[in-house]
Amino acid sequence: MRHSIAALLLCVAVSAHAQPQEREYIYGAELMTPEEREQYRKDAQAAKDDAARTGLRERHRTRLRERARQRGVQLREPHGIVAPARGN
Repeated sequence: MRHSIAALLLCVAVSAHAQPQEREYIYGAELMTPEEREQYRKDAQAAKDDAARTGLRERHRTRLRERARQRGVQLREPHGIVAPARGN
C-alpha cells in the first residue's frame, strides 16, 4: 500500500510539473539575437505607462517587419496569422 501511495504522489507531482507554462511572446523573436530580445524585455519593463509600451511595440514591429522583408521571410502574428508582406 505504501508503494501505491508513493507512486500516486509521484504521478501527481510529475503531471503538475509537466503543465505547459505560459511562454512570453516577442514578435519576430526568431529574427532577433538573444541580446536584442533581452534589451526588448528591459525596454518594455522600463516603459512608464501603456502608451509608452504601445509605442515600443509599434516601433519594434515596424523594425522586425522590415528585417523580415529584407530576409525574404514572413512573420507569424500571435494567433498564427501570417503577416502580409509589404513593400514587395
